[in-house]
Amino acid sequence: MLRGGPYLGQDHNTPGNKALKAAIWFSAVNALTEAECISLFKKSRPDALNQFKRLADIALSQADLMNTVDIATMQAFVTYLVSCDDYTFL
Repeated sequence: MLRGGPYLGQDHNTPGNKALKAAIWFSAVNALTEAECISLFKKSRPDALNQFKRLADIALSQADLMNTVDIATMQAFVTYLVSCDDYTFL
């Protein structure tokens, strides 16, 4: 996924794979400190979380989360849910 290769036999541009990548980014940002967010993204942690949460929300919606049987989309949703543990939803 990191190098744009296929995942689970599907192209990296499929909606499920895009959702998984977005969920991984959201998870990674959620694990960062305030100082790390400012250093990496030039944004506060809450601003970075909001940005990456929004991207994950959009990607999950585009992957049709509620109607899919795609394993990558399911992995994305589980990653997203686990990442929300410390995150306060707006």
